[in-house]
Amino acid sequence: MTESTFNKLGGRAALLLMLSIYITKGSNSCAHLGENGKIENVTEIIQNILSKTNHKLCRPITNVSGALVVRTNIKLVSIGDFREADMQFTIEMYFRQSWRDSRLAFGQTRNSTIPSVTLNGELSDTLWQPDTFFENEVEGKIHGLTMKNKYMRIYNDGRVLTSTRITLICSCPMDFRKFPMDEQECGIYFASYGYTTKDIIYDWESQHETWNGKQEIPQFEIRDVALINKTQEFLTGTFSSLGIKLNLSRRLGHYLTRVYIPAILIVMLSWLSFYVDRHSAPARVSLGITTVLTMTTLLIGVGQGSMPVVSYVKALDWYLFVSYFMVFAAFAEYAVINYRDKAYSLEMIKKQRREATAKKTKQNGIAVKKTKPEETPDTIYSNAVHHEVFDISDCPPSSPQQDKRIGILEWINESLSPPEKTDNLAKKIFPLVFIMFNAGYWLYYLVFSR
Repeated sequence: MTESTFNKLGGRAALLLMLSIYITKGSNSCAHLGENGKIENVTEIIQNILSKTNHKLCRPITNVSGALVVRTNIKLVSIGDFREADMQFTIEMYFRQSWRDSRLAFGQTRNSTIPSVTLNGELSDTLWQPDTFFENEVEGKIHGLTMKNKYMRIYNDGRVLTSTRITLICSCPMDFRKFPMDEQECGIYFASYGYTTKDIIYDWESQHETWNGKQEIPQFEIRDVALINKTQEFLTGTFSSLGIKLNLSRRLGHYLTRVYIPAILIVMLSWLSFYVDRHSAPARVSLGITTVLTMTTLLIGVGQGSMPVVSYVKALDWYLFVSYFMVFAAFAEYAVINYRDKAYSLEMIKKQRREATAKKTKQNGIAVKKTKPEETPDTIYSNAVHHEVFDISDCPPSSPQQDKRIGILEWINESLSPPEKTDNLAKKIFPLVFIMFNAGYWLYYLVFSR
């Protein structure tokens, strides 16, 4: 006996030792294995199947058409662990395939008919199976606790069913322009790696339950599950392909509590500076700096760590940018009124001095400040613009054009309101602008863009 023959017989013996067989017939799955006649029948079937392991390299030949139809059934167990930074997600499923291989039909054996035999994962690998691969798989595994989670069931008419428990990490291209009100389409797609449509055609089982909807996904809500059946053209030929497309809608609750509500409260907190006395500089400055720094932390930190670096602005970024601008504007408003307060105080001092000078001049019997005898109404108007002191009763009559110019001057002077009016105006404008922004923001992303 040659060494190769010995190794071949040894391998065949090892397969017999590894064999785990379950006889299925109605509800009595293994009850009749205790009968000696049945055991002999099973042994005969095993020997018959193992003698055909040399057919592993060749696909089954069909009489109907040239291509073998592989029917597929997928039961999704769990979907989760979406990693936006890597644009990947994890999925666990039962992956089932069935086809007909007349070479494995065993029919009747001696005195009884056995409907099917079930082989464990190790033995099933010795027989021919479709070379199915997952197109968008990044990483995957077949579960192996306590044994390899795979079986092959062979029916007496040659039908073959395989079932495997698989966990996959799949790629999923995502668009984050509407994040976190975005909707994503992720899926799993598979095909034959080497067999074209001339050899293998994939199709879905007629009775197919993919997702029962009872298990919730923390990050997304599954809005729809669609089955895909298509063919793909490559340089090497045309390939049959199946897939499951998941229409996912992101859950907003996490981002409302972690980002949006804190941003709203920080913006509202910045408005408190409008109610603090403008002369209390330490209070208003410290409040403004605190809100600006807190908003900066929120802008660059919370809710952004898991996001990939993209070249566009996300919906969340727009909200935080506007909120940051509102907080910064509230802080800058104090700088404006502080400057205007100093200018207004100087103007009041000058006005008081002018009034005192005018009063003193009138008391000395002088109606108009020392001017040239040939002063005209135009020169008197010019002096009025420059706050020169004069007695309006001694002015010559003005023309309609001069009255119009004086009216414009009075409107400009009235528009230069004191700092108190600036704060009062800010108390109304800032909340109004922020409310209008929120109304437009939420209407656009929750209603019009969907």
